[in-house]
Amino acid sequence: MAGDSVFDLIRLRKATRVPLNTVFLWLDTCSTDFEKFKDQFCAETSTMSYNWQFYDTKEKGYEFIKQADAQQNIVVISSGRLFADILNGLHDLRQLHSIYIYCNKKDKYEPWKDNYHKICGIFDDPVQLFDQMCYNLDEEARRSQQNIDITNRTKSKVRTTAVKIHCLVKNEIKSYYQPSISWCPWQASGCTTTSLPIKGQGTIEVWQYKSIPFELRISNKLDPNDNAANSYAIVLKVNVDKAQLGLVNAQCEHTLRVLDDTQESHEVLQADDSSWHCYWLTFYGEYRMIQYGIGEIRPRFKILEVHPHECDKISINNISYLHMKVNNDLNNKPTEYFKDNFRIFIGTEPVIFDPPLLVISPIEFSPTHPANIKGVLAPLLRNPCRNLYVEVIDFSLNAESFPNFIETVEQSIRNPTGWCYKKLKEKDNHFGKSKVEASYLCIALDQLENDKPICPCLIKIWPPGHHSPVHNHGDAYGIIRVLHGKILIKFFPFLSVNVRQDSLIEQLFVENQVTWMIPKLNQTYQMKNPDMDVSCCITIHCHQHETDDTIFCERFDFITNDGHRIEHYDCLPDTNYLTFKNMMLMESKGESTA
Repeated sequence: MAGDSVFDLIRLRKATRVPLNTVFLWLDTCSTDFEKFKDQFCAETSTMSYNWQFYDTKEKGYEFIKQADAQQNIVVISSGRLFADILNGLHDLRQLHSIYIYCNKKDKYEPWKDNYHKICGIFDDPVQLFDQMCYNLDEEARRSQQNIDITNRTKSKVRTTAVKIHCLVKNEIKSYYQPSISWCPWQASGCTTTSLPIKGQGTIEVWQYKSIPFELRISNKLDPNDNAANSYAIVLKVNVDKAQLGLVNAQCEHTLRVLDDTQESHEVLQADDSSWHCYWLTFYGEYRMIQYGIGEIRPRFKILEVHPHECDKISINNISYLHMKVNNDLNNKPTEYFKDNFRIFIGTEPVIFDPPLLVISPIEFSPTHPANIKGVLAPLLRNPCRNLYVEVIDFSLNAESFPNFIETVEQSIRNPTGWCYKKLKEKDNHFGKSKVEASYLCIALDQLENDKPICPCLIKIWPPGHHSPVHNHGDAYGIIRVLHGKILIKFFPFLSVNVRQDSLIEQLFVENQVTWMIPKLNQTYQMKNPDMDVSCCITIHCHQHETDDTIFCERFDFITNDGHRIEHYDCLPDTNYLTFKNMMLMESKGESTA
């Protein structure tokens, strides 16, 4: 299928691993998209150009697949028209791994998915096709690795699917990678070692359930105690009273030279509170950049930062090993103690930019428009976020049958006899000590007029000046869209009663703008209607938790209104949308809703 392609904008880095016996066959009458797609796929994955084959007739494609070795895995990307006549004759062949239909007439070929299990999707957008292929290959690699781990009866290194976020930054698409390689170093007491996936760069997450002082050392030597003249190490030490970031090399006589440190209580080892805490270190030799933080991995959330001298660049680029050491007083603890209370994840990429918070729709996107300099392109959202986005993006509050709906809602908020006013008064202590401004209305949206179905969502109504507590969703995927007014969202690195106020990120979202969340990113925030006496704000929310396929279930931990405690909240909607709309219609006519 020929036509304009957004691949001219994409600059991505290697991530997806493709089995060596995989061959890609592109079947179409035009090769324009094939060349762009192939070049980008080779740049993003481990495939080479010779793994790709193009044919412009169904006869050539049929013979290529039919004569291929049964040990090969052939992935077909084809127009619907060319593949229609040969699908039945090829579908059950062992060497035919999967089929992606790329065409202008999606609706025509959608029924194929129900009858042919090897068809992975029908696409008219090359970016969605690209993203789905990478996702499927990542999932297959993850399942394969799990099978290997089960067979080998080992838990020392389990690879999980890397979560990649493709972001638009100054008209170039960049990728944000979350650490995805699990490492369990507790095979022996004292300091343990593993190799880094890529020399000179990476990100390490240390998750703790129990507060255990630790030292991370990344170096160019397998032995962390190697005092050779060319030995070089970056060291992060985190204790209950101090966090230190520094270097160990011959210049400092192989002792720690601290270059940045902190003693602030919210920047060092966190106290036990029956929750997990994440400490992270990211480094990049090319930029001579080293950062430490707690919570979500963003440069904006860094606590310590070091930029060694230019002469250190070669040494940092040769860093290949990660060493882990815990407090010597704990070496007599059993291995299970550390396995139960530590989780370590290693990422191949450094984190060098903050992923944008705004989601940009394909219709609004323009590479030259100043409003679109930073954002996440909607087609590049990873599932389930992309599916959640589709559910909320077209919903509208406006209806010919009730043109003054929003005006009626605002009157109901102000009027002491209104349903909204009374419900808000009932909820002013839902998050602790009574506080009128710390309340909002929550409406379940699971059905539209005329029984038209919709994926379950929540509609939240924010009176002027009202806000949510600071809260954390944990492992949720989510999409939030502003339906009316504007909302100010403050994002925090983690949930804490003494969180750093100078580290938060604030962004104002106006009508029809969308933001997003995935596990370990954009999970901790507070929402507030900044208009103090003008207009309410209405938002629509769609969530799905990583540990639960249920959509619409919203649950979170929050800081109570007095700021002293963290508690848990399971959302119970105040009513459903159709009932709420009917009550507002009655109020607009002066009728009682009691």
